[in-house]
Amino acid sequence: LTNCIVGENVVLPDNCQVKDKVVIGHNAVLKTGSCVPSGTRISSAKVSDGFSDDEEEEAGEEAEGEFGPCAFNYVEENPDFDSDEEIEAQAGCAVLNTWGQVYTTDNEGSDSSESDGEVGDDDGDSWAEDDHKGDLDPGSDMEEGDNNMDYLQDDEDEGEHHDVVNFKREVLESLQRADAEGKIVTDNLVLEINSSKHAWNTTLCEVNQCVLESVLTLNLDLDLSPGKLLAAVKVNLDKFRQLLIKYSQSKSGQDYYLSSVPELIKRFPQFLDVIAKVLHHMYEVDIL
Repeated sequence: LTNCIVGENVVLPDNCQVKDKVVIGHNAVLKTGSCVPSGTRISSAKVSDGFSDDEEEEAGEEAEGEFGPCAFNYVEENPDFDSDEEIEAQAGCAVLNTWGQVYTTDNEGSDSSESDGEVGDDDGDSWAEDDHKGDLDPGSDMEEGDNNMDYLQDDEDEGEHHDVVNFKREVLESLQRADAEGKIVTDNLVLEINSSKHAWNTTLCEVNQCVLESVLTLNLDLDLSPGKLLAAVKVNLDKFRQLLIKYSQSKSGQDYYLSSVPELIKRFPQFLDVIAKVLHHMYEVDIL
């Protein structure tokens, strides 16, 4: 097995061929000599289509899956895809959506010829860049002269994944909007942030890191002296204290906050002189 995920109590008889990037769910039983193509997802029970009235009757019969007695090919249906062309296009991205994108270092990328195009084109990575090309724009609805988004472009230049950059942008926009309206409703902000999390498929660690960074740098003049910078950061922390607590109720949430500090200092060296007092204040107000 190469780059595969196998659940508990799975039975793989002799002479089974399982290609790479296959996901086999719990309690699945494959038949002898079965060949599972790359990118296949297998469940131990047949997925109901939700339309058949005879499913209960058929449940009593022993139906064998495509790959064994308890090994059914799992295909996630998407109601948003109506035409055959759209369904086929969706299927082509199934493996990519499940396993994410492949990235190489600068040294590895330099070995490929210019004719190969951008890194990952052969694996289908270019679709995400094309789909979200418009999303990388800082946003036409932002006020002119607003410099809070400037560093996000630097994140892209430094190689941070554009999904994380876009998620961070939406978080910052939500905070700015709440701050401008003068009415910070924590539950509404959590809903907006969680919606952006699912839209950009970010991890819990990335969510906490982006939320903390956005709060600390919101409407912040980085040219201030350390004393004034610390005072401005404390104002932001107090203003969005309840939001930060929402994402730090578990030990892992607090660890995610702390793990973001080195990257924060790398991106904003001005914080180096005040970060100790910032963390101390976060402890005082029960964020950590």
